[in-house]
Amino acid sequence: MKKLVTLLFSSFCIGVGLNLFIVPIHLINGGIFGISLLIKYVWGIQVRHTMIMINIPIYLLYDKSYFFNAILGLAFTSTIIDWLTPLNLWFIYRS
Repeated sequence: MKKLVTLLFSSFCIGVGLNLFIVPIHLINGGIFGISLLIKYVWGIQVRHTMIMINIPIYLLYDKSYFFNAILGLAFTSTIIDWLTPLNLWFIYRS
């Protein structure tokens, strides 16, 4: 239960940070998020989809013992990023 709450809270924080600060001013983050953001800026594909497509092969190759928690965290994060997309508009209209 503690892992689930931690995954949800951290996914929410990532979703807020990404949609409220990084995406509206077109910053590039590091790592897989950065690659996903770059693909979004260039081709318009949602960050959610590119994160899933890039992360799953990495999770399969890396360590199978953390696979379930990693996939669960990826699902939470990508879903919350998608749900919090309206924060992009809030930031744009406020500035």
